[in-house]
Amino acid sequence: MLGVRAPPGLPPSFEEERVSNSKTVKPVGIRFKNWIRSMWTEIRHRVTWPRPRELMKSGVTIIAFVAFWAIYIGAWDYLFAAALKWLIS
Repeated sequence: MLGVRAPPGLPPSFEEERVSNSKTVKPVGIRFKNWIRSMWTEIRHRVTWPRPRELMKSGVTIIAFVAFWAIYIGAWDYLFAAALKWLIS
């Protein structure tokens, strides 16, 4: 045989899920507490945080990039202002 597999079924639509869960809706406080707990778990265990050295390199790169563009745009602004002043006078 070729070993062809059938794709998995599609997940239930939002409407089907809402109707099936409408009888077991938890209070807002419990849902909020579960949301906070799951968010905290994800932040602590699943997020890959940068090392201090990587963070420093990224910060320096961003500051250099912003400084370069500030100087570049400032120079063009100065040149255009000087040219306009020369044209007016």
